[in-house]
This record gives sequence, C-alpha cells and structure tokens, in this order.
Amino acid sequence: MNTQHSNEGGRMKRNEATHVRAVALCIALFVPVGCGGFASLESVERTRDQTKLAKIAVEAWEPHVREAAVEKLNDQNSLAKIAVEDDDSDVRHAAVEKLTNQATLAKIAIEDDDRRVRQAAVEKARQPRDPGQSRHRGR
Repeated sequence: MNTQHSNEGGRMKRNEATHVRAVALCIALFVPVGCGGFASLESVERTRDQTKLAKIAVEAWEPHVREAAVEKLNDQNSLAKIAVEDDDSDVRHAAVEKLTNQATLAKIAIEDDDRRVRQAAVEKARQPRDPGQSRHRGR
C-alpha cells in the first residue's frame, strides 16, 4: 500500500510540474500578444486592432484590462454586448459612454443593476447625435 501511495505521489508531482510548465508557456505566449484572459494593460496599449480589442474587452480576467480595451474599442455591436453583459459596473459604464444605439441605451437605463450605469445611459441617450452618425431610414 505504501508503494502505491508513493507511486501516486510521484505521478502527482509530475502532473503538477507539467501543469506549471503549461501555465508558464501559456503566459509566455499569450500575454505579449494580448489574447483572451491573459491580456494585460500593456497588450491593450500596444494594439489598435479592433478584433483583438473586442476579444480582450470580453475575455480578460481583470476588469481594469477590459475597461482599458473598451476605451479603445469603436465597434458598436461589441460595445453593446459589453454594456449589457459584463459583470463589472465600471466596464459597463465605460461601454455605455461610447454607445450610440438609442435602443440599447434605453434598455440599459431601465434594466442595469447599477445606478451609475443607468444614469450614464440616460445622459448618453439625451445627448444630440453627431450629424455624421445619423442615417436616414426609409430612403
């Protein structure tokens, strides 16, 4: 029985070592390019690629990293998704500040759990639209 236990302990140590090496490799590969949950503020600052920024804004583990990505993001669909779905109110607030879709702003103004986010949506919805953003419908 002791032999089996020590054998399992050896296997456990090898598995732990493999896991540590795998995590180190992931960090080495992904932090510099700013992918997913491993994204850093530095990776946000280095990129202007809207696809990468949208991925970081949705997937980064740290709210301050998601918020930094949102501040550089221009894609209205991504901003709307983040403004409605992100767990962190500061990230949602940052997305609301950049939204232009009146229907989404109205939804957030009514439904968001955070008073500050709701208020930001109301204020943003009241702002006159930039003439360059308006589109004539039905023509």
